[in-house]
Amino acid sequence: MSFALIQESKKLSPNCSIEYIIHDSLDLPVLHSQQNEEHAPFYDISFAAYLFCLASTEEELVQMLESIYKNLKPGGLFVTVTDNIFDSSAMYSDDTASLGIVKESNKIRRDGDEVIVKFMQQQDNNQQCHQEHTEYEPHIPNSVESERHQYTELCRVTNYWLSPAAYERAFKKAGFSHWEWIEMPTTGIEEFDRNPPITLLKLIK
Repeated sequence: MSFALIQESKKLSPNCSIEYIIHDSLDLPVLHSQQNEEHAPFYDISFAAYLFCLASTEEELVQMLESIYKNLKPGGLFVTVTDNIFDSSAMYSDDTASLGIVKESNKIRRDGDEVIVKFMQQQDNNQQCHQEHTEYEPHIPNSVESERHQYTELCRVTNYWLSPAAYERAFKKAGFSHWEWIEMPTTGIEEFDRNPPITLLKLIK
């Protein structure tokens, strides 16, 4: 969350008891607050969204995990949602524009490879696409009764791919005793369920 969003949140909920602490996730100290003055592991549960996919090396991933580990109580739980490292090459095509994203990467991925994630918006028939935006016409199977649409790129982010083996080595190096990749629940959206763009994970200290 950016500093500007934190300030906006405080304006919208001035009486909220949430405490915001801004720090680098690669070197997060043992956090202390009004409830935790002793610099001891304090938290039962920690959560992150789309953090691990920003690690470009196994070493950076270990640093992130160590930051989380040292702030959890013994037996503490960490849960996260991140880019799907198990996804197939079918996810890397313009056909996924109808899901709101298009991902680009090397066909054979190696640890540290970039994954470009483009966020897409369906273009109105009357809407003029700005020159720097890319238009996509995803293939729609004959069995699906739907019009063909054009999609406009709104923005993009750069993630990084690390192998499942690299992740599990990092879990061990950081000290976690148990981890579990959680299967995505079905949504009823065929393109999403066949190749989910995200994955869920839980770790226990």
